[in-house]
Amino acid sequence: SCEEVSLTFQNSTTVAGSAALTYQWNFGDGTLSSQSNPIKSYQNPGTYAVVLNATSGSCSSQQTVDLQIWERPQANFVSGLACPGAPVSFVNTSTFSNQSGLSYLWSFGNGTNATLVQPTAIYNSSGNYQVQLQVTSPQGCMSTINKVIEVGTYPSLASWKNVQNSCYESIQLNAGNPGSQYLWSDNSTGQTLQVISSGIYAVSITDPSGCSVTAQTDITFDHSLQTQLPEMAEA
Repeated sequence: SCEEVSLTFQNSTTVAGSAALTYQWNFGDGTLSSQSNPIKSYQNPGTYAVVLNATSGSCSSQQTVDLQIWERPQANFVSGLACPGAPVSFVNTSTFSNQSGLSYLWSFGNGTNATLVQPTAIYNSSGNYQVQLQVTSPQGCMSTINKVIEVGTYPSLASWKNVQNSCYESIQLNAGNPGSQYLWSDNSTGQTLQVISSGIYAVSITDPSGCSVTAQTDITFDHSLQTQLPEMAEA
């Protein structure tokens, strides 16, 4: 059997007639029981000498059985950044004395499964998904963990058009998506950028969930048109 798993000890002691029986169990790990069919779990792997002493009046009988308790793996994992349509990496942090002997079954909550040690999964829509990892040892000892991961949302991509031959002195670009993080091609980090010279301008917009998009526009200015007022002479 496996550590941390409840075992039922089946008592098959018999006695002639209707004499009453009492029992004393010694489970080999310092715990005792007087129940007929006790339930017990072991917290550590190893071999335990289980002793049952049955008594009827002044008569008693004793039997000893060696019980092998196997190590149980401890399932655990962490997940990377989760954005729609992009591979999500799962890092298996399960523990066991011999990692090479373990088998894995992943269920990603999106209808897909995997048996790899370090798998990836793709989610097509934002939302919360329950991911389950089941780890099994060569002796059949099993551990399962469930975690909910959040698949984020992409910021709304700014629908900028290229601006050619603008006669304005400046143009303000607005990346939208209030509450996001911004990084412009000039390394500024505000939501807006005041443009006064021709060039290609780009911004990376990162949603609070960590998902990012990049917007870009090409702007040229034409300041060749100059307006000049005629000189005014006094009458």
